Amino acid sequence: MLSVVTGPFHPDLENALVAEVHSLKRDDPLRPLAVVVPSQQLARRAKWLLAVEQGHALLELHVLTFHQLAMTLIRETGGEALPAEVNEFFREELLRYLVDRGVPGADAFRGRRGMQGLWTGLWATVEDLKEARVDPSAVLQALDEGRLRTDEPARLAALVRVYAAVLEVDRALRLADPDDLAALAMERVADSAFLKRMARICYYGFYDLTQGQLDFFKTVAGAYPVTLFFPLRPASSAYRFVQRFFETYIHGLAIGVRGGPSPVAFAGATGTRTPPAPASSSLADEMAPSVRGTCRIVSAVGVEDEVWAAAKEILRLIEDAHCDPLEIGVVARTLDPYLPTLRRVFDDNRIPFACRVGEPLIHEPLVKTLIRFLRLPVETFPRASVIEVLTSPAFRLASKPDLVPRPDLWDWATRRLGIVRGNPEDGSLGDWLRLERAAKTGIGVPADDDAEQPRVAIAAEQVALLFDLVARLHRALSALPETAGWEAYTEAFLRLLGEYFHLPAWETGASDTHAERVQTAIKACLQSVASLDRLSEDITLADWVEQVVRVLERSRVPSETGDRHGVRVLDAMDARGVPFRALFVLGLNEKVFPRSVQEDPCWRAISASRSRASWRASMKSGCSSRSCSARPVSGSSSAISARTATAARWSPPATSRS
Repeated sequence: MLSVVTGPFHPDLENALVAEVHSLKRDDPLRPLAVVVPSQQLARRAKWLLAVEQGHALLELHVLTFHQLAMTLIRETGGEALPAEVNEFFREELLRYLVDRGVPGADAFRGRRGMQGLWTGLWATVEDLKEARVDPSAVLQALDEGRLRTDEPARLAALVRVYAAVLEVDRALRLADPDDLAALAMERVADSAFLKRMARICYYGFYDLTQGQLDFFKTVAGAYPVTLFFPLRPASSAYRFVQRFFETYIHGLAIGVRGGPSPVAFAGATGTRTPPAPASSSLADEMAPSVRGTCRIVSAVGVEDEVWAAAKEILRLIEDAHCDPLEIGVVARTLDPYLPTLRRVFDDNRIPFACRVGEPLIHEPLVKTLIRFLRLPVETFPRASVIEVLTSPAFRLASKPDLVPRPDLWDWATRRLGIVRGNPEDGSLGDWLRLERAAKTGIGVPADDDAEQPRVAIAAEQVALLFDLVARLHRALSALPETAGWEAYTEAFLRLLGEYFHLPAWETGASDTHAERVQTAIKACLQSVASLDRLSEDITLADWVEQVVRVLERSRVPSETGDRHGVRVLDAMDARGVPFRALFVLGLNEKVFPRSVQEDPCWRAISASRSRASWRASMKSGCSSRSCSARPVSGSSSAISARTATAARWSPPATSRS
């Protein structure tokens, strides 16, 4: 039931997909079809290709990601409650919870509990095992019988036992990751009314799958007519990983494998014929001759120069070459180091751009102020934090009709009184009580004051207002219990933050402006922490605060530029399968792009390699041998095509330019 079309994304696979849709819709425009893709970005590309570039109506043409297809099948049946989807923050805290409670295997990690990033690294390894559907009992049995060779059997056994504990918690609490939904959907494939309606299901553009996704794909391909459009050019070294995946998991399922149509084979296609693949290829061999002649490498000193060089060339292409901004792409291995500079430089040069990746939430002043507010009771009200909270533009100042607050004077007033913090021993106001005494007389300017700007004396009413605000804050935050559940602390702080700060988006749910998106993202972070209440544990206030800070530090503000008509700014993973007329690749440095795969901190690479080899030799063929293989990233032009390519290579200041 599975037929396969292979070739590079551009133009072969795109032309083949268009030809398939055209042939199936020719005699019946309402014939239902499904196109399944691995990412949202590729879904957008498929819709644009079919609707805009080729002029096809999308009536009864369903473009879905793997996750969306799984959810469609699960929701069809109804009735049964879905497992709760949890994020990586929940998973990392779950591992800490399991290790603290001494589950089997926890001793290997308890001594490293204070290491920064331990839970993130451990979850990444456990997630690989989950996605590969590794049976923990089979691995432990193989270790006990000596059939699984590894240099560190004790560490591997501890890791697998922690992984087994995670699976047990998932079953007990009905938790799921997005990849787990594929297993639930697989059970519904045979009876799916949605799939039965489809005349054909087209899988487009994937070249690597988790074990759950692969099983899901096999089940669909075994029950319904499926065409797979697979990015592969045989005998090309740029496709080595793809070739191995195809030969191992796909080729045996297919009733036929053919190459995609050449550009002249389909009337709707444009472009020139792709040259045959060489037996041995380099990056230059992957480029079309017209692109190879225009490819340039520009060396730049630092991120700022890189982005400015790209911006100047983009302006030339738009203004002189009349290039549509939508046909221009800017790609980096990861956008995090570039986004702030890129947004500023592109805005300064009036370059329209579309980027679906938002800025880190922690960069927002409001978030930094709220973190200081959350930490006030934990750090016993330090002077600098209290003043920053009280003088924040978002703080609600309860002014009196006859008294205008002067926050600009409060920092000097507290310094003049020598206030440091509250009393850490009993949690009382401590140094802040000096404000109460000063409120009777006010604060004068000393005769020997040598400040550059003349200071003014602070009236007793202003000091009294400041003390009233501090005392009110202290009463509210000191009333919090020393220990409580995750949800109890979250609900308490949601109430306190709404009381002390202007956060209108929390009430209206609006997300039109940047400020509203920031407020909505903050609330979502707090609510995600509340989901940890499923663990039914009491925690300290300090633990709750630090978990909230970790979530805020790793979250993003939803982007407002994602749907603009402009230059497309993408990371390397999202750029797969997207064509450009002109492409700028930033950060083309050794061990950055292409990336250098870092060794798993919980399972050394040499141990993983030996374990995989002995696993293949000793376990039944039904078990997965992909449990700890690194996820591939295609850096070749098979994934990204352009007519003009420019690579910006960052060089440190001490390096001469070339």
